[in-house]
Amino acid sequence: SKVCQDLRGTLEECQDQYLDGNLEEALRLCQEIVRSQPGFADAYHVLALIQEGRGDASKALQARLLAAYFTPTPENAPIWRQVADTARKVWEETKSA
Repeated sequence: SKVCQDLRGTLEECQDQYLDGNLEEALRLCQEIVRSQPGFADAYHVLALIQEGRGDASKALQARLLAAYFTPTPENAPIWRQVADTARKVWEETKSA
C-alpha cells in the first residue's frame, strides 16, 4: 500500500529533527508515523537511528527487526546484517552489565 504524502512529510520532518539533534521530538514524530502506518519500513529505519542516538540499543534492535520484516526481499539483506550487529551490541552490553 502507498504511504500517504502526509506521512512522508512527517518522516522528512522527523529526519530533520534527528539530524538537528532533537531526538525527543524526532522520537515523538516517528512514533506518530508508526501508529498510523505500522508497516512503513522507512519509519522503523529512522526509529532505530533515533533509539541509538538516545543510547537505547535494545529499542534500536526492535526497530531494526521491524524495518527488516517490513522491507521486501532481497532489499532487506543489508538490514538483517544491521539487526545482527545491533543484537551483538545488545548482547555485549547485557553481558557486561
